[in-house]
Amino acid sequence: METITFDKKITVLDFWNTSCKPCFEKFPYFEKISEKYQHPDIAIYSVNIPLKNQGFEERIQVEARLGHSYTTIYGENMKKVQNTLGFNAYPHLIILKDSTIIYSGNFVTGESIYIDNLDRQLQKIIKENGILIPENR
Repeated sequence: METITFDKKITVLDFWNTSCKPCFEKFPYFEKISEKYQHPDIAIYSVNIPLKNQGFEERIQVEARLGHSYTTIYGENMKKVQNTLGFNAYPHLIILKDSTIIYSGNFVTGESIYIDNLDRQLQKIIKENGILIPENR
């Protein structure tokens, strides 16, 4: 397995697993956010966490059917991820600024609420960091 280094100013990590219905419902909304915030200083990742005894091939097949454009990272062990990051419910969103967690929580998955909450968090962060995102995305 490869270790991922988060070298962007802002990194958004969307944690999910293949048995989480709300996770699947929010993928189209997360896609909109990932399209809006395309910038060299921002990275947006889907992070698939395996269920107990779930094979890697099965996870790849599920992810391939989703058809989203942002990158998926595959976690190695659910308990290890949950214990290290301090959460146990999915979907779970973590936002890093310069590799430090500045937001960790669950966003409601309805489009208007999800987009509004995540968009508001990202707008605040990019403004504080002087990152310019072109309008009309």
